[in-house]
Amino acid sequence: MSLSVRENIVALVLDALSRLGFVSPRLESSLVARQIAALAIKTPSPESRIASLSGGNQQKVLFARSLSREPAVLLADEPTRGVDAGARIEIYRILRKIAAGGGAVVVLSSDAIELQGLCDRVLVFSRGQIAETLIGDQITEENITGAAINADMRRKGSESDHHPRRNGVRRFISGDYAPSLILTALIVLLGLYTASVSEYFLTTRSISGAFFLVSALAFVSMGQLFVLLIGGIDLSVGPLTGLTVVILSFFVGDDQGVGELFFGLGVAAATAVAVGFANGVLVRGVGLTAVIATLTT
Repeated sequence: MSLSVRENIVALVLDALSRLGFVSPRLESSLVARQIAALAIKTPSPESRIASLSGGNQQKVLFARSLSREPAVLLADEPTRGVDAGARIEIYRILRKIAAGGGAVVVLSSDAIELQGLCDRVLVFSRGQIAETLIGDQITEENITGAAINADMRRKGSESDHHPRRNGVRRFISGDYAPSLILTALIVLLGLYTASVSEYFLTTRSISGAFFLVSALAFVSMGQLFVLLIGGIDLSVGPLTGLTVVILSFFVGDDQGVGELFFGLGVAAATAVAVGFANGVLVRGVGLTAVIATLTT
């Protein structure tokens, strides 16, 4: 059973709240109330179980627990993972407030835009070693991502120089293609098994239907590929596909002509362009991360 909000906040400072070996309810209540107010933790009461709160408020409770000790250095490991956009902004505010008050904040994050917005100094690590140090205006999403990629390439090149005769099987298993080939082999085995138990599986009708279903996914994947090639991600692809299908459903039917079909295609295409433009404005104009922007869309 999870601890309550109050129990989490005071867990590290029971010694400071104790008098003659007994915890002072007055001091405890005062500390908990201050932390809930300072971090804007949304909870029905201090006795609510932390598991009943949203992900963002759970994160803020953990911040409150650490801040109760008044640490000289706060370590934040992926502080915004799994939280919504509103909670993410609140957590940023908390981290900046700590830094403005003279505390040192060390953030470990895989989000380059998050690091760009929060940090005065960014250290890019590779295999436990500092590969690049970025300071001030050098801290940009492009520089952080580029440093990480270059560090990985240098490491692989160095490993090749030091291990020219490394076992080929080991190199293949640790490479990028092994998972895809293993998955392909499993699909082939599953197909062979299905064909052995059903005489209809490899018929022309069955294969044609499978390709027809896969074709839609292939088109969507091609669209996502362009986003991935520039280092982004688009979570709105699936819902947008569903929206265009709904739009087209109003213009495709036995009682509707070719003109209505082309008009419907135009409306669906215009909708997709508008959504893409909105995503671009949120990411490039407003400065939101691609994950947050497209999740909102």
